[in-house]
Amino acid sequence: ARGYLGRPGLTAERFVADPFGGPGERLYRTGDLAVRGPDGMLRFLGRADQQVKLRGFRVELGEIEAVLATHPAVAKSAATVRQDDRGEKQLVAYIVPAETAGQAAEPQAEMSAGPGAPRTGTAAGAAEPTGTRAVALPADDLREHLARALPAHMIPSAFVTLDALPHTASGKLDRRALPAPDRARTARCAPRTPREETLRGVFAEVLGLDPARVGVHDGFFDLGGHSLLAPRLTSRIRAVLEWDVPLRALFDTPTVAALARRPDGSTEDSAPLGPLLPLRTRGHREPLFCLPPASGLSWGFAGLARHLAPGRPLYGLQSRGLIPGREPAATLAEAVAEHTALIRETQPHGPYHLLGYSMGGLVAHEVAVGLQAAGEDVALLALLDAFPGSWIRQGPAPSDRPALLRSLLAILGRQVPPPEAGPLTDARFAELIRGVPDMPGSLSDAELAALVGVTANNRRLLGEFAPTTYRGDLLFFTAAQDPDAVPGRYRAWQPYVRGRIANHDIPCAHGEMTGPASLDRMGPVLDSHLAR
Repeated sequence: ARGYLGRPGLTAERFVADPFGGPGERLYRTGDLAVRGPDGMLRFLGRADQQVKLRGFRVELGEIEAVLATHPAVAKSAATVRQDDRGEKQLVAYIVPAETAGQAAEPQAEMSAGPGAPRTGTAAGAAEPTGTRAVALPADDLREHLARALPAHMIPSAFVTLDALPHTASGKLDRRALPAPDRARTARCAPRTPREETLRGVFAEVLGLDPARVGVHDGFFDLGGHSLLAPRLTSRIRAVLEWDVPLRALFDTPTVAALARRPDGSTEDSAPLGPLLPLRTRGHREPLFCLPPASGLSWGFAGLARHLAPGRPLYGLQSRGLIPGREPAATLAEAVAEHTALIRETQPHGPYHLLGYSMGGLVAHEVAVGLQAAGEDVALLALLDAFPGSWIRQGPAPSDRPALLRSLLAILGRQVPPPEAGPLTDARFAELIRGVPDMPGSLSDAELAALVGVTANNRRLLGEFAPTTYRGDLLFFTAAQDPDAVPGRYRAWQPYVRGRIANHDIPCAHGEMTGPASLDRMGPVLDSHLAR
């Protein structure tokens, strides 16, 4: 064949010049995707026309299916992108268990998606039931299997177990006949009391999920929650149950089951201001430890949970002194030592994974150096818009309180008054903080005063930073749209890193690095590096 009759455009796209042949010779672009392994063998990944775009990432459906096929309990699989009830795209995987496939006759021209779901037959007529009912495989097992080989943006958000995959009359997979995931999914752990049932409904409403997708032990942040959704959740709980739940309770009791056990009217929650903030405690993998900016708060890292592979614990380190009445660290070395002690108390030995934002990046660098000096392995050091050298002195002086308050407003995601508005007073600062119904807005007067004190102290400690050498690669994220951004500024770390620096520009300002949009871009990159 030399081309498609009467279709010159398609001919030019498919019949391309042969770089290895003579003049006029052509190759045919089949559209098949393959990768050559270390052993020289080609591994078929699927079709190029199965490539889709999801949240800015190109996703190869065939590659997902190929990895699923290597799971010992999976006989057949398919992946596709569907729209959920909110109109948002989600990646869905369909599984035929090996046990079911062994019992069912081949080939199958029908499928079962659970009670009440439609069956799809071939053009020859409706298929008869196979007589087998697929037993759902644990979604966590499938996610962990995929996470060993694929980045986070290629991990399906839903898994549907079927008796058989639907096929067209020609025997090809009929993706359009695959059922919606909510037709075949059940919660990991169903509610056991009326209060749990109501809370599950509120979780589902706020997160835009089918209630069947919310288990009573699933964490709010694991399910896709973040700091901007937290106030909406507590507001709906108050409206539906007539029960006040402080925002900070979502860190201490983030699941349906844990919230249901809280006494009515309980408001005593100091955990979110303590030195170790557990954001996800379950999992067998090494944790990711996050170190905060000058505010000393790690609340913003909560939104990372949904981007990390299942089984990866997530902890935030926070500055001592956030709890009123407690003194902050006296020196930077003392702060580094305290953070290191908490990390090793949680995980006695490496490999360690560290992430630091702004000042937390400088501290994370020193923690990593100290762990290596103690003979431990640091597998990941990642920094968010944190720079050594003269860049440190660009921030407000600890003694310039109005400038310090303005800086803290930016860190906490508040609108900063223009300079012509005059000096920022403590009263106006508190008013601006409480003008947004989020976590910082729920702080008491004493806690706000402690927060400002910690920020001033941390600005002072920054002047003590004298970097030593870290032995390893550095993963870096730059706030590319910050007014003070300078191209290539991350290279200031090169004298202090004995390895490569991989930089990723994030389209945001410095104070927006832990916002949902920024985490959506950084999360998959972080998860990919954590899986190495």
